Amino acid sequence: MRILVTGANGSVGRGLIPALLDRGHQVIGLDKEAGMERAIAHPRFSFARGPVEDWATVEPVAAGAEAIIHLAWSFSDDPRVLVEQDLRGHALLLEAAARHKVGHFVYTSTAVVYGKPSRVPVEEDHPLNVLAARKPAYGIAKEFAEKLVMLAGQTGVSSTILRFWWAFGEEIGLIGLMALLVLYGIVVERGLRTAVACRDVFGTLLAAGLAISMALQVFVVVGGVTRLIPLTGLTTPFLAQGGSSLVANWIAIALLIRISDAARRPDLELPMLADAPTQVVQR
Repeated sequence: MRILVTGANGSVGRGLIPALLDRGHQVIGLDKEAGMERAIAHPRFSFARGPVEDWATVEPVAAGAEAIIHLAWSFSDDPRVLVEQDLRGHALLLEAAARHKVGHFVYTSTAVVYGKPSRVPVEEDHPLNVLAARKPAYGIAKEFAEKLVMLAGQTGVSSTILRFWWAFGEEIGLIGLMALLVLYGIVVERGLRTAVACRDVFGTLLAAGLAISMALQVFVVVGGVTRLIPLTGLTTPFLAQGGSSLVANWIAIALLIRISDAARRPDLELPMLADAPTQVVQR
């Protein structure tokens, strides 16, 4: 199958194109930045350099394509950039797909269109609350692009819309992931050490509870991603975009620091006179 992949130099494109080539497909990569043509030397891969918002670039590469996978997006939150570049390029790709009777159009949207989820896990039929998203303009543009794909589907363009979450591990690699897990382990270890060193029962239970809750949170997230346990939609500490989750994590760290500071201070309280030991002195 002859497949056109836009945004070929992006993080998704760099992993997707080799996978398509391994399955025997012929791939055309389109991106406004060069680099992919040097990274992949394959007889079934060709690269076209240019922006998707340029019809002179889009129309020739779409001709003869049996499928289009649209990955290109600016990730900007500027409405002007979103309209003049992203949405314009999206509309031109749909027009080229209809004109050249492309068999299938795959649009990669984003989970940002869900905004602030009202329930977890987030399912496909979850209501869209894009105005509550961290980047609302970006999410609105993505949602509108989805509607354009659905509209094109009414004219005969077969399509699929994917809403996926960002894979952070792909960016930092295995060593980076191991280092990140070690950092989580250090935070948990310091929290448990603070609980042991604390002199009052409440501080001990609070520090141990905060440390164990963070360890459990990391375990659930890592276990869900690695398919050890079912996915739950729980946020990753300090990495997920959820604002309330980030605030709660920093509050937990602040409490652990405060308990640790109190546990390390010397006990300056003098014993009460009634509790003082009695000594007999011989004269």
